[in-house]
Amino acid sequence: MVQDKLINEKDEFVGSLQLTPEKIREDLEKMRDVEGFPIGDVEDILELSDPPYYTAYPNPYIKDFIEYYGTPYDEETDDYEVEPFVENESHGRTDSVYNIHFYHTKVPPQAISSYIKHYTEKGELVLDFFAGSGMTGVAGLRLNRYPVLIDLSPFASFIEYNNINYLDSDKFKEFAYDIYIILFTRIILIYIVSMELIIFKETLLYGVKSKLAHFVITIIYFSMLNLRRGILLIVLTVILN
Repeated sequence: MVQDKLINEKDEFVGSLQLTPEKIREDLEKMRDVEGFPIGDVEDILELSDPPYYTAYPNPYIKDFIEYYGTPYDEETDDYEVEPFVENESHGRTDSVYNIHFYHTKVPPQAISSYIKHYTEKGELVLDFFAGSGMTGVAGLRLNRYPVLIDLSPFASFIEYNNINYLDSDKFKEFAYDIYIILFTRIILIYIVSMELIIFKETLLYGVKSKLAHFVITIIYFSMLNLRRGILLIVLTVILN
């Protein structure tokens, strides 16, 4: 896959640019007069960016990218000649990536794939000046092409970057699991506190022994989450009943 190749060559390409925080800022300042430069604090703009592959401002490294991955045009040896694409295209909006995020004027990547296959070969560059949500990039990567996506809207550029950016599944699972643990713990604590209040209220006010078994089972369940608290509640419930 082209995406794998991009990942493997990323350090080499980035190394060829000799990027440093100072140089990235310097390159950013050179782009201020370009139409489409976002209004905002430099730190915020850089926080949204991942240079050289993605910038929330006009990307100063496109020329370097094309020279690194592309093939120079030679009029004497070039024999490219392709007939116009005239097939009818009809595709539903069921693609998983297509449905990740809403965006107006979005086209399913399957429809774009037909044009890319017709006009380009594997390993070639695919350029989209009005990239929107990046469906051309999705189609290009699936067909082993190198996509170059440009859009005047920083919002569109952000969506397209995340639609085609490489995702480490192991890191994603680890991050998602951390979020799950945090939410699970907070939600369970809410229920634990609520159950403790109910248990002590019914035990102290009514002392209904028929509910003792229910209380003990409930407390044992919560003791799996907090052993010390569970043991204390079991002891107190038995004493009070």
